[in-house]
Amino acid sequence: MPDDHIELKNKATIGSKALKRVNGTLYKIGSAANLLCVSQIKYVYTIEFRPPDDMNDVHANFAIMLPLTFIERVGQEIYAGVKEFLRPIITY
Repeated sequence: MPDDHIELKNKATIGSKALKRVNGTLYKIGSAANLLCVSQIKYVYTIEFRPPDDMNDVHANFAIMLPLTFIERVGQEIYAGVKEFLRPIITY
């Protein structure tokens, strides 16, 4: 657990409550591993947005908003990575 896991959980709880106020939908909070891990799933991975080509670029901090000009490239990169990751499983 990260040193600030209590702070992260508290902030996630605030966000989850705000989301629920919109339409009544309750969003679970936690790490990807904890939220997605069930007995049939052996591995859980998350993939972050690609780093910018130029760290001095105005879009150097994508946060959760990927610029439209990057979407096709990111899709191609993610597809290639996931395809290779799954190749041994598919051919098993």
